[in-house]
Amino acid sequence: NMQTSEIYTVLVTDLTTGCSAPVNIPVDVHPAPSVYFTTDLSNFYCEFQTINFNGDGTAYGPGTPSYVWTGPVGSGFSSTVEDPSIFGAQTFHTGDYTVDFTDGNGCTATYTNYVEVNPNPAVTITTTQVSCLNGTDGTATFDVALQPNYNDYIIDDFVHPQVNTNYQIFSDYTDGSYSYSVTENTTGCNSSGSFTITTVPNIPPTISCPINIQTGNSAGL
Repeated sequence: NMQTSEIYTVLVTDLTTGCSAPVNIPVDVHPAPSVYFTTDLSNFYCEFQTINFNGDGTAYGPGTPSYVWTGPVGSGFSSTVEDPSIFGAQTFHTGDYTVDFTDGNGCTATYTNYVEVNPNPAVTITTTQVSCLNGTDGTATFDVALQPNYNDYIIDDFVHPQVNTNYQIFSDYTDGSYSYSVTENTTGCNSSGSFTITTVPNIPPTISCPINIQTGNSAGL
């Protein structure tokens, strides 16, 4: 295991004549490079966020060092820049990322780390109408698919108590448009948007009476 550059002597023998002669062979031993990477959000992301990789290699030799990045199978990620990014990350970007680093001497180093991309809450909202003009009996039902921990609800800046269920009904709404935000409490991933509650149309009453009304008779209304 050579640690330093030295000149090594090899005795070369001609098998035909039996004559031998020493040959000096210089061997250069270059210091080993090193490499690692970090990400801007400590390797934990939500869907649609940008993953920024920060490569950091220690190189030796006169040449230009190179970076070769690969990602998990199915992620489609690869790069040859020092600090690559993934825009609009998806859950299939979860997995091990590897950077292979080569310095100016042609020596290599490798570093691998795990990055996780968590899903945002998948929210379905159904509403019921306000029953009459100026009423306050409209409701909004939130259904967060397959996830019982989506328990932080904010509607029009009002924070509702935490609930540990994926199905939640909120009531006492007038007609109008409302903004909402749903955050999963373990990952911090969030979905937001708006919903609208309307009022049941008021149908004016219809009054009918007989066409021919004789004096002294009564007509029902």
